[in-house]
Amino acid sequence: DIVPVRRLVESGLLGYIVVCMSSPILDTRTKAYDLLARYFQQLELQQSQGLLAGSGFRERPQIHLLFDTFRGAIEQPYAQISPLLTVFVAEALPILLRPGHAVYPQINNFLLARPCLDLTDVPMYYSTFNSGRPTARAERIWILKILNRGLQSDSDVKLCARRHCFTATMAVLKSEQDDKVVSNLCREFLIRAASLSAGTDHLLRRAGVGAWLMALKDDENWTDRFVSVMLKHESEEPALRLQLQAVVRDRVFKAEQQSNITALKIENLCKCVESSSVFLTPQELSIVLGYVRSFFP
Repeated sequence: DIVPVRRLVESGLLGYIVVCMSSPILDTRTKAYDLLARYFQQLELQQSQGLLAGSGFRERPQIHLLFDTFRGAIEQPYAQISPLLTVFVAEALPILLRPGHAVYPQINNFLLARPCLDLTDVPMYYSTFNSGRPTARAERIWILKILNRGLQSDSDVKLCARRHCFTATMAVLKSEQDDKVVSNLCREFLIRAASLSAGTDHLLRRAGVGAWLMALKDDENWTDRFVSVMLKHESEEPALRLQLQAVVRDRVFKAEQQSNITALKIENLCKCVESSSVFLTPQELSIVLGYVRSFFP
């Protein structure tokens, strides 16, 4: 039977195989690499037999170009590739089948401009996140989805930090809150970063997230959840702990003035002092006891 080489791209199955190259399990990566090699053997065979002539697989040169730049960057057999790279390739595949897609020209130009991908970088980040083209919004949404899927480990945090992805996302969230799709993707990315110890460390140490949160006018529930996620990571440095304590206390005082105290705010307040020598002030203790008392008639 003839292997439907175009259909494997169209269905997303080839992209799934590519993403498996990021697996920490060697056996999974081995199977993914071998399947990819067999796919290209079949592609070359069908090409030599003339089975892809005409409208059979007109997009084959672009697909080949994508994989040539990807495979050219891999120096070790069965190497574990960052999910930021494999997700980029997987997301680019279906777009290369659709020349009318908003991001198609950018991907094509990006691939033509280099012999291979840089495995220590986030592909196309600057050109799509800060695009000034008419398709800027679609490009930003596309790269944010890649960041959200690709940020999975502390090593991925380093790649994103190199491109200042976190500070750029914070800036966009602060200025683009009316765009619900973009702002929600930004929030999801920051939550994913905060769920990693290296992500929380970078946000506090390098990105100035403490001051940013105190100035941010955003969804209350998301901000409290974001702080709660960061509080799960213990920090040995007093300066970093103090940043979170300042944010939490500021939010509790403002909420108390607006009669908007929630369980998560109280939980964050207790968390940020329980692992340190800092104690609740009389005012904070009064707020906590007042909140608990509200449950009893």
